[in-house]
Amino acid sequence: MVSSLPKPSFLRPLLTIELDRPGCARGPKPKRIDLVRTVLSASLAALLTLSVNAQATPILDFGTAFPYQGQVSWAGGSAPLTGVDIALANFVSTGTAAHAGEVQTCLNCTVSFETGDYLGSTANSWNFAGGGQITVSGQLDLDGDLIADGTLLSGTLDNVSVFSLGGGLYKIEMLGTTFSGLLAPELANHYLAQEEVVGGITLSFSTEVLPGQPITTTTLHSGGVTVELTTVAVPPAAWLFGSGLVGMVVVARRRNLGA
Repeated sequence: MVSSLPKPSFLRPLLTIELDRPGCARGPKPKRIDLVRTVLSASLAALLTLSVNAQATPILDFGTAFPYQGQVSWAGGSAPLTGVDIALANFVSTGTAAHAGEVQTCLNCTVSFETGDYLGSTANSWNFAGGGQITVSGQLDLDGDLIADGTLLSGTLDNVSVFSLGGGLYKIEMLGTTFSGLLAPELANHYLAQEEVVGGITLSFSTEVLPGQPITTTTLHSGGVTVELTTVAVPPAAWLFGSGLVGMVVVARRRNLGA
């Protein structure tokens, strides 16, 4: 025997879905069902997007600015190689959990670095020890919102080698330099990434000196700083919530098919 007592209000939406079977008389589709379906679909799409992006290696790529500004020098002896106030123009995000594909202007951004001590030279290279520092500083104004101002990235360099590319007027390029460090919290949050990062720096410049001789040059060319991020893990509760969304969207679609 079916009770004639009214159902509690918190059960009514469930009963509306459960009793709305093919062949049953039905009135106009409740607007609240359309709204719930829209919200569920949007939430599920956002969760799936986060999952797909989390599978890629997220990268931030800071590029040098033209005309290229800054200075690279080595004083000789055991001194380190230094780069001072090398201008950066913009940065691109690739594969990040949020804001992937953005190309943003980096305001007053520069990279400076200092390697470890000089290790020696070959006929085609200068070599420097690790342990030095790299710092990217400036301002990031994303869509009118200043999310970071000051030190954007700081890290510790591994070994550095500077290679001659030949051609008379020597063009020297620093290749494959790696570092580990920390991203500014505001920047990490913007891309849903952890603050701990690894990365590399590539910078080319011209000089007329031979490997093993002191360097001082402001004739800089293309290059930049590439940072590899680690996406913040999606918590298990989010996946459970996502599976619930899938089920609710499937129920809603079956209702439409049975109409």
